[in-house]
Amino acid sequence: MENAKGKEMTRMTRLNSRDEGFSLIESMVSTVVMLVLMASVFQVLGKYQKSYQNENVTTDMRQGARGAMELLSQEVGQAGYLGFTARKLNASVTANTLPQTVPLTMTADLFYGEKLLVDAGSAKELITIESDGRTAIFRRDHLLDAPVNAVGVFAQGVLLSSTANQLQMFGDINGDGTLQYVEYTYDPAAGTLSRSITPYPNIAKSPALVLLRNLQPNPGGTDFFQYYPLSDRLLTVYRTEVAVTATTQTSSPDPDTKQYRTMTSSLVLTARNVLSARNLVNIRVTDRIQSMTKTGDTCSWSILPAGFCTP
Repeated sequence: MENAKGKEMTRMTRLNSRDEGFSLIESMVSTVVMLVLMASVFQVLGKYQKSYQNENVTTDMRQGARGAMELLSQEVGQAGYLGFTARKLNASVTANTLPQTVPLTMTADLFYGEKLLVDAGSAKELITIESDGRTAIFRRDHLLDAPVNAVGVFAQGVLLSSTANQLQMFGDINGDGTLQYVEYTYDPAAGTLSRSITPYPNIAKSPALVLLRNLQPNPGGTDFFQYYPLSDRLLTVYRTEVAVTATTQTSSPDPDTKQYRTMTSSLVLTARNVLSARNLVNIRVTDRIQSMTKTGDTCSWSILPAGFCTP
């Protein structure tokens, strides 16, 4: 019996020793292993986080440059366009050699020098708005409700006063029937591209808004705006194409290389309405060329830079 009790106590002692858990050495080893694994995991997560942040910054840079280029493309394409809401005479007109009021219900958008096509068929004629903005010489009789439309384009839709750092445009830029003066300005000192758009007939230029920041000098000293002019048979110059080159930089450096990323975008834009004006002159269709003529020594819309208006 005593021998059996001894064996039972020995077995219980062994079981108790198994229930004691890990030894100190085993605990230390497992802790070190866990720390190494966690360090590896956090290192990988840190790299992914840095990469994600860097890609976000790069994406923002690319989207900003793409948005500005798309806006420039649309507006250069519209430069020189004359949008006009068709309307009718609200009174009959009798031919006269003296200027008389143009009887239209809406005349606020008319400008000095604007060419309008009045009536249709054999009664159709082209009139020019006189200096007061509301009169013209009618050489034919016209009945009440005769249709009135505007024709032609502005030859200087991209103004000749534009420079390597400033693009100046004029026309129905938004295609909504409103004439606009648009000015893009590249400031190399501030590294910004700003845009101002002023509707006719406002006499104060609208404040400029910044479109792009963190701009850098272009490789090789390339101008921000370049122009490819064409001449007509009369040697008049038209700026029919505009090349835009912009070098943008990320707002923060790459977490790994500690260097800023840069991207250069370049686009050649066609001012199709200006090109159309040049082609019209070449085929001697000059009565379709619109212009804001001068009133004395100033342009009929004072906000436009000197050189836009024709005598």
